[in-house]
Amino acid sequence: MPTFGDFPRIGKTGRVGLFMRKLPILSRPLPLSFGLASFLLAVAAGAPAQIPSQAAPVEAGASPRQVVPDGSQQQLPRRASSQEFFSGYTASPAPEKFPGYSASPAPEKLSGYSASRVDTTPLSATPYVYALKRRDPAEMKAEDAGLLKSLQSQLHGQAALLSFNLNTPGWTFQQVVCPALPDYVLLSFVRGPSPSGSSRFTAILERDNPRVEIVSTFTHGMKPFTAAWSKPSTFDIFNRMLRRERGSRSLATAPNWLVIGMCYAELSGRPVQALTSKPEPDPTLDLQRLHGRLPRMQVAPDRSTEISFSDVSQPAVTADWLLRFDRRGRIVAAQIEHQRQPARARLGR
Repeated sequence: MPTFGDFPRIGKTGRVGLFMRKLPILSRPLPLSFGLASFLLAVAAGAPAQIPSQAAPVEAGASPRQVVPDGSQQQLPRRASSQEFFSGYTASPAPEKFPGYSASPAPEKLSGYSASRVDTTPLSATPYVYALKRRDPAEMKAEDAGLLKSLQSQLHGQAALLSFNLNTPGWTFQQVVCPALPDYVLLSFVRGPSPSGSSRFTAILERDNPRVEIVSTFTHGMKPFTAAWSKPSTFDIFNRMLRRERGSRSLATAPNWLVIGMCYAELSGRPVQALTSKPEPDPTLDLQRLHGRLPRMQVAPDRSTEISFSDVSQPAVTADWLLRFDRRGRIVAAQIEHQRQPARARLGR
């Protein structure tokens, strides 16, 4: 490729020399294309510069033309219009989607079956439930009855701090047997309807440590501002019990996770009958009719867990429980969602 060094200068007063002196950057050899070099030499020699003229405008509807090197114009092949996808072919709708076949609505979605809403049909059978065992005072084991007798005065004192007078007639209690917490005795105290209203609380007696703790549910007919099952104080009591039984292990390693969840519900003053299915899987739709769910535990990657089950102990109501535990097996949150059962599938009516 020619450079500025390949062309002689035309003297100090020549156009190329003057042009080169005004542009110092061009004083050294630079690669130039042959066309640009010819143009610069022609300007230096005084020849008129020939600039190609613009192509003549193409009339509307005319075929585009191309200028060839000899100056003549050559007609290009005509393009297909925007309305033609394939030049020379026209599109026409097919007369039938599937030649030889005609569409007709099916007379029945499922031949021999009629559709009906799940919540308008009765249960196929009485559902199976799982509940913790309860014992009346006369049915308590000797060691549990002896523990209660030894902590009688402390129990009365702790109850009095919460405005419960156990010397008042009308109090009854049952022992809630929780296999997941064998080092504790759970007692459910209830005082039925009275002029001052009903009361309910749970007493926790520790076997090896003479201590009594109480979780209050109702006080003289008044429910606390925060339900016992969602109170941080209830979490603390239950976590101390779990830590003594299981240490700091995740609940993911507990084969009796459902029992642990039900023990928490009983501790917070909520008798539970967990809805189950037998045989499994249930061939009926009874779970859907009752708006229930099977007991389930979900384990997160950090080993935290969620326990869910449905309680059908209350008439015509299904209570869906959701309990969250951290990776050390401590309960951190509780949630209950109540759903009214359909009239045709109602329990306890």
